[in-house]
Amino acid sequence: MVAAGRKKGHADAQLGLGDIYKRGYGVPQNYILAYMWYAISAHDPEYKSDAESHLNEITPDMAPSQIAEAQRLAEQSLKFDYMTCNPAP
Repeated sequence: MVAAGRKKGHADAQLGLGDIYKRGYGVPQNYILAYMWYAISAHDPEYKSDAESHLNEITPDMAPSQIAEAQRLAEQSLKFDYMTCNPAP
């Protein structure tokens, strides 16, 4: 179900994935992937405010290099229509 939401660009599902990675629910906690999913969901005007709130919440806990990597992954995922969204840890 999550994969289908991701491929269709559902910002609500993307926010949910960000939360999953932020908290480590069923996956290793990973702020880079959490940031990536929040950044992707911010491209939907309806979810931009929520996504930015989540980004502002985790950014203080991340190194600048982690933020840069998350932004790179988000841009790559959007460029390739979500086909590269889950890089190996």
